[in-house]
Amino acid sequence: MKVIVGIPVLDNVGWKFFLWTTTLIGKLAKEHEVEFCVINRASIDRARQMIVETAIAKECDRLLFIDDDTILPLDVVENLNKLIEKDPKKIISASGVSYQRGY
Repeated sequence: MKVIVGIPVLDNVGWKFFLWTTTLIGKLAKEHEVEFCVINRASIDRARQMIVETAIAKECDRLLFIDDDTILPLDVVENLNKLIEKDPKKIISASGVSYQRGY
């Protein structure tokens, strides 16, 4: 399965996000082909649209958005795949722990 991880980034990203996301992507790459798309300094809707367009162009099977202020559980992909396998036509959404940066 080919998975693209899309991360819309507005500004500086905290080290916890990079540490956690790198671990998640490493785990994901053990079982799947992984593409990576980071869109910087675009409105969230435009960034997400650009990530979707990239996923389509690269013929990815799955798209995982990770906002730059969200830490997802490391088993998120396995859990989402179980839901998708039950009904492949559904679009599945999940959230992790969000933290607010200093604004």
